[in-house]
Amino acid sequence: MADGTLTIATNTTGTTEGYMPGFGNDFETEALPDALPQGMNSPQKCNYGLYGEQLSGTAFTAPSHQNERTWCYRIRPSVKHVGRFARIDVPRWKSAPHVLDDVISLGQYR
Repeated sequence: MADGTLTIATNTTGTTEGYMPGFGNDFETEALPDALPQGMNSPQKCNYGLYGEQLSGTAFTAPSHQNERTWCYRIRPSVKHVGRFARIDVPRWKSAPHVLDDVISLGQYR
């Protein structure tokens, strides 16, 4: 303090309301009741029409069992394709083996 006095914390539990203590622990918060899926991470249909997305910042920097992941359930997807894809005629250029020539991806799968 500016006057040289020492302030001592009175909270003896080590936690305060609204604070999530710990390092390397798993937490979940939700804005609406039952917004988070129970027992699964990526359901086919999320409650409230949300989009489930997984974020991972350690894809190639750690062994897979040590990877930390964050699941976000968003109102809108983080990436949105607009319109449909059109075929571009490029001679002698193939996208990938075993892909049917008449099949074109029409955009996002979810």
